[in-house]
Amino acid sequence: MVIHFTPGPKIPPLPPVGNTVPDDEPEFAEESGPCDKCDGFYGSGGIILQGKVVKCCLRCFGRKLHLYRYGVSWIEAFTHPGTCCPYKSKPLEAAVKTANEKLKTGFGVYNRFKNNSEHFATFCRTGKKFSIQPLIHKYGGDKLPELPVDELENIAAGTSEN
Repeated sequence: MVIHFTPGPKIPPLPPVGNTVPDDEPEFAEESGPCDKCDGFYGSGGIILQGKVVKCCLRCFGRKLHLYRYGVSWIEAFTHPGTCCPYKSKPLEAAVKTANEKLKTGFGVYNRFKNNSEHFATFCRTGKKFSIQPLIHKYGGDKLPELPVDELENIAAGTSEN
């Protein structure tokens, strides 16, 4: 089972990053409908409960699986968006505990730049919200802006007022 933060229904998807599950994988057949394993909905890229923290099976989670790295440099995080984070990861058990807590309490309102699924995942793993998307949105993706680290952290956490 996977616990994740889903976008609301009006947010178009970002281009995918990561590895694709093989098309011949029987678990991911091209069909759709309510899932008999969880409260999700597989096929057509959807989860029934959108804009919330949800728990679902891998089939309903989606066709894209990502390996996410922690403890990388800010430059690597900026040049490989959606794949890594500059913060160190907590032990897996602590991350799962945080995810289960957020399943009960929620994670606020989904916002692509201030509170998205990457913010949720990194918060569960590190205790800090992080997504490079706000930095790229604000400054473009050509090079990491020369800002103090605390300002980079505020923008990446979605807490910057600018």
